[in-house]
Amino acid sequence: MFGKIGDIAKALGNLDVGKAKDTVDALWDDRDKITETANLVWDNRDAITDVIEFFGDNKDAILGIISELPDLLASTGNGIAKAGESAIAASGFLLGTDGEEGAVTEITEFAAEALSRCVEQLDNAVDVLNRAGEEIDKIGIPTVDPKFTEVVGFKVVTGLDFGTSPIAGGVSDRMRDGAGNLASIAEDFGVVADQLKRLGSRLNDTGSDLNNVGGLLQETGTTMTSLASLGN
Repeated sequence: MFGKIGDIAKALGNLDVGKAKDTVDALWDDRDKITETANLVWDNRDAITDVIEFFGDNKDAILGIISELPDLLASTGNGIAKAGESAIAASGFLLGTDGEEGAVTEITEFAAEALSRCVEQLDNAVDVLNRAGEEIDKIGIPTVDPKFTEVVGFKVVTGLDFGTSPIAGGVSDRMRDGAGNLASIAEDFGVVADQLKRLGSRLNDTGSDLNNVGGLLQETGTTMTSLASLGN
């Protein structure tokens, strides 16, 4: 008995009274929170019991899921990484890869530039046709028309009228109509060229976004695969 009393006295001698007092004060200050927590546990004791019983009744299935979790993580990680590779490949299709040609953005840019050059040539042709029509209007063929005077019941040539007539009637008008048609075609080509340029810009942005997403997916897949290896 005295031995036990000695042990208790020794324990009390090692007790930090200040820390013990602080602990008691903290418990007292938080007594309301502690009481609320205890009441919460008590009020939900049936639900807590059900959870405990569920884990007890299904411990084998739960342990099976936990044991399969590394393989599931590895499989999911590999799938995400492959999705990242596909996204990067799609990005390469849109943007092209180093040393390769034929990217969609390059094709749209080339088509837009080609149409822009067509528009310039058509505009030049319109100018040429309009100027040609104006010049043709200025060209006239000299004409001579006799003037007649009736003498004793007979028409007698008493003079000549000199004038000019167009070199080809209606040619200049047809040339102007053709110039107008070409101008309309050039305008349509210009609209298509602008649309192709905007499309190329959007495809370029999309390709960059796909490349970024692909990189993030690959990183995520690698991380999940690494987590799976921790369970082995």
